[in-house]
Amino acid sequence: MSQEGESLRQQFPQTSWTLVELAADDDKPHRPALGELLSRYLLAMKAHLVLKKRIAAARAEDLVQAFIADKILERSLLSDADRSRGRFRSFLLTALDNFVSNQVRAERAKARSPDSPLLDIDEQPVPATAGQPSDAFDAAWAGQLIGETLKKMHAECAAKSRLDIWEVFRSRVIDPILLDEESTSYQQLVARFGFQNPMQVHTALVTAERGFRRILRAVVGEYTTDDQEIDEEIRNLKAILSSSSAQSVLRWCNVFGGLSCEATVCEDAPDSRETNLLAQMMEVGAGDRRVWRPEELSAVYRHQLGAPVLCDLESLDPGLAAKLRTLCASEGLLLKSFADLFFHPNPPVELLELTKQFGKSHSNQPDSILPHEIAVLLYVASIVVAMTRCEKRITELGDAELRSRIEWFLQQPWIDGNMRALLGEGLAQLSKTGATSP
Repeated sequence: MSQEGESLRQQFPQTSWTLVELAADDDKPHRPALGELLSRYLLAMKAHLVLKKRIAAARAEDLVQAFIADKILERSLLSDADRSRGRFRSFLLTALDNFVSNQVRAERAKARSPDSPLLDIDEQPVPATAGQPSDAFDAAWAGQLIGETLKKMHAECAAKSRLDIWEVFRSRVIDPILLDEESTSYQQLVARFGFQNPMQVHTALVTAERGFRRILRAVVGEYTTDDQEIDEEIRNLKAILSSSSAQSVLRWCNVFGGLSCEATVCEDAPDSRETNLLAQMMEVGAGDRRVWRPEELSAVYRHQLGAPVLCDLESLDPGLAAKLRTLCASEGLLLKSFADLFFHPNPPVELLELTKQFGKSHSNQPDSILPHEIAVLLYVASIVVAMTRCEKRITELGDAELRSRIEWFLQQPWIDGNMRALLGEGLAQLSKTGATSP
């Protein structure tokens, strides 16, 4: 098992199977474990009976309570659970289906009339699920799992006195996804929570997304046995929440209604979007390249241009950065920021090459604090400045590919006038046949 997977289990030691083993013990001290375990599946069992088996809600409630009292409490059903035989929820649902089927047959036999409508259910006996959870059960369970993840994340932020991170995540991710609301701007969040600049908001958002993903994996890990199963389960949950049938299930469950964070599924959201938006929650912080809003990119771009260039580059090559610092000092070059470097009339080529490597390195890191677009801009701008100011070609990119990248950036609304002018010089230089070869 990876170190990450082990640390997740240390943070959330009460796995579902641990609870199963404790709940299966008849000792009274372990009864709280039984209550916690059942609370995770009550809603899913009821959704399965109401939406899959078409049993009236009140009757489904009675059947679930009878199942718990008869099978789990009196007959110690949980002692038969075995993690080597598959998911616990499959075991639980099969037992529930068998119990309901027996109840239907018993009540119809007692009434001595097969047509007696004692249950609001199909006339045929309720079929077992053959070891696989139903769509309704899975959708309700998946929604509850996301709710559990959000609760844990909120509690963790509160415990660390970092509710600002939670509020940034809520304003930028939860509310737009789950409530179909407009996300709060970086500038508004700066004013509301006392951040020094939009880049701090951006950093808090990245931290929150990583935290959500970590806690999601920990929560899913409570129901699985290793990291590979966690990845598979998350893929399955995403598919479940993306299905058309999940929408009606989640509306019925109102799975987020009781959260202290007050996150609720938007009642007015179009049906076709609601479950897709919920499925997006399974991808937050997953390492996939996210789509940044122009306002976000503009804020990060402005901050990065003003960042101390040599301090940032020291993380890539401390030795070379130290030499360049000495070089700049000896020649009286005031290159404090990336903007100073890019707009200097005669910047050191070595520093441009290191900046190009810095941009390339961050563009290849899915979890980089820098958006991919900003990292590639640093890469392209370094090449353009070396080409136009120093008459040096520091890339093996062909003219057509370099021109394509420059033209793409010139179309972006978050690029300012100075950078547009610089990139325009690069296009002009490429059109000249005298450009220096690599």
